[in-house]
Amino acid sequence: ERIVLGRRAFLLAEKVSVAVADELVREHESQGRSVLLVARAGKVVGVVALQDGLRAGARAAIQKLHDAHMEPVLLSGEARETCEAIASALDIEHVRPEVDGPDRGAEVRALAEGGDIVAVLGHPSADDSALGAADVSVALDAAGASPGEWAVALASDDVRAAAEALTIPRAVRERSIRAMLVALGPGVFVSLALAFQLVPFGVAPVVSALTASIALLYAKE
Repeated sequence: ERIVLGRRAFLLAEKVSVAVADELVREHESQGRSVLLVARAGKVVGVVALQDGLRAGARAAIQKLHDAHMEPVLLSGEARETCEAIASALDIEHVRPEVDGPDRGAEVRALAEGGDIVAVLGHPSADDSALGAADVSVALDAAGASPGEWAVALASDDVRAAAEALTIPRAVRERSIRAMLVALGPGVFVSLALAFQLVPFGVAPVVSALTASIALLYAKE
């Protein structure tokens, strides 16, 4: 007898009715499990529910993104119920479920259509399409990758390091902008005051020296 094993969509494509197992499948998926159905002779005879724990450091990585005001999105080939259960555990609001590997590039480009800069964290072996479509690609476990193939290539598989690769440059950029404002703001103010003869001319060099020192100290912190 013919045996078919796979996800719900695969069995439907093989002309196997899955209605008899829908309630059980939804129950498992709501608990974050991946579900496979087993059919024999065109009828569902079993359900295989796979439970995979959260990756080590996943919560810390997502918190880093939240702290940096970056919006995480969970993009997965799993069913919506499974994705939503995992997203809830990680404090992720937006999910893109049931998107298989070859289609993830189009999904990433769709996310960027609103004008946002989209970064993707993934493995080159499984997420090549999504990484290639991202504005910023962070490849995990990418030791030996060709130079310049990805924006960031990490030798490790630690998602916390991947999150830092996104948040540290942004923090440095924001700090540099603040340092420039600290350095230039008082000088502009004094220039205007001199133009309207509100302060003596000798004040300008003193203010310039003080603001340069403050900006330097600020940048070193």
